[in-house]
Amino acid sequence: MRIAIAALLTCLLLTGCTRSGGPTAPLAPARKPLASASSSIGADLPANDSSVSVTDRNGETPGEVLLLFIRAKNSSDWKGAYALYASPEADFEQFVAEAELTAERFDEFEVREVRIVDGETALVRATYTAETTPPDGKAYAVEVGEPGRWWAMEMSDGLWRVRWRAVQ
Repeated sequence: MRIAIAALLTCLLLTGCTRSGGPTAPLAPARKPLASASSSIGADLPANDSSVSVTDRNGETPGEVLLLFIRAKNSSDWKGAYALYASPEADFEQFVAEAELTAERFDEFEVREVRIVDGETALVRATYTAETTPPDGKAYAVEVGEPGRWWAMEMSDGLWRVRWRAVQ
C-alpha cells in the first residue's frame, strides 16, 4: 500500500496542477529546522548537517521555498511554480498543459522538519492533503498525515529549489 501511495504521489507531482479559483486553505509557515536524532521520523535518511547554513542567498529556507512552490501551484501561477524547480525535466508549455489537465491542489500543507544534508541538498518533511483529477476525469484526494512525506530540495545558483521528482 505504501508503494502504491508513493507511486501515486510521484505521479501527482509529475503532472502537478491546481484548480483555478475557489478558496485556498491556509498553508502553515515553515518551522525552524529540527535537528535529526536516530529516533526521529525518517531516521534512515541523512542526518541534519548543522554546519551548513539553512538559508540561501535570499535568506529563505528550503521549507519556505517549498511553501512558495505549493502556493504558486495552488494559485495557478505556473511561471512562479516552474521557476522554483531546480532542473525541470519538461519544458514550460508541457508543464502548464499537464498542470491544467490534472488540476492538482494541496491543502493544509505544513512543513514539519527540514534537514540540510549538505550544501547542495535538503529534505523537507511535510503533511498535507492533495486532490487531483487524472486524465480519466475522476478526481480523488490523498491525505498525507504523520509521519508525512519527504520532499527533496536542491541548491541552484545559491537558491533553494524543488527537485523535479521531489517526493521521497
